[in-house]
Amino acid sequence: MAVEPVAASETHSSSSSPVLPVFDSAALAKTLGEQAAKLKLDLAEVNYTLDETASLPYLRYRVTLTLDASYPTLRRYVAGLQSVAPHVSLDGVHCSREDIGDKPLSCDLSLSAFYQRGNHG
Repeated sequence: MAVEPVAASETHSSSSSPVLPVFDSAALAKTLGEQAAKLKLDLAEVNYTLDETASLPYLRYRVTLTLDASYPTLRRYVAGLQSVAPHVSLDGVHCSREDIGDKPLSCDLSLSAFYQRGNHG
């Protein structure tokens, strides 16, 4: 049986590469809020910073937010967020309690959302 050579274009389909969404800050804010609402969490503080570093082939939208939640609820929030917005990554988490007896933790999350470079508003 002869083996036919495969053209290079056939081995790398464009569907295997992730396609980043077009930048839409309102959609991201809505997604963050909806995921928090599903778990009855209050987004105490949310800050956004757009990183438009010219040498990068994408835009990086940095988000920091504060949630008061238990560890399991925090994990559900992050998992739910990443399931509906796979272009969002968790960069870091810092949780603290003022007193050991306090039930909810105060957690600061650092996230990055990645978008196509191009026109944005």
